[in-house]
Amino acid sequence: MRIVLFHGYGSNGADLRALAPFAECPDGPLSLDWGGRAWFSLGFGNDGPLWSEAEVRDAARPWIDRVEGAVIGGFSQGGAMVHALLAMGAKPSAAIVMSGFPALADALPPLDGLPVLVTHGRRDPVVPFRAAEELTARLRAAGATVETSFDAAEHTVSANHLEAIMIFLADPRGTASAEE
Repeated sequence: MRIVLFHGYGSNGADLRALAPFAECPDGPLSLDWGGRAWFSLGFGNDGPLWSEAEVRDAARPWIDRVEGAVIGGFSQGGAMVHALLAMGAKPSAAIVMSGFPALADALPPLDGLPVLVTHGRRDPVVPFRAAEELTARLRAAGATVETSFDAAEHTVSANHLEAIMIFLADPRGTASAEE
């Protein structure tokens, strides 16, 4: 199983390699002043992250063909990359969005039962929980088979989320949603 994981804003691929040492964990193309990496510019307002859809498209475009048949996943901004890739027609075998958000206003193309796991903490102060609800609704409306792992965590991959991810990766078509 090939897995490609996209990191969050200010992080890098090495952070996600700790979750899955066998996965491809590329670094975003943007270098931030303090040494972190990003997929696209990001600001923060009272209602959560702010971004340019044009930059998101530019960041996702080179990955559309490269993720075909792979399990794709991402944390925070990396989760937004997963949404963008799906919206732009990428054809992964499954997807995992951890504390992510819908990056493009576009409707998703038909996802024909694509297995997707969405994890998010209800107390996330960076990406509000409503982003997970919106993303889940969009994915389901497009025909994805969406499983969820929501808990009381903040902006992190909690132990509950990690367990859900491991179960999902073992059998993407046979998982069950968990809320705690």
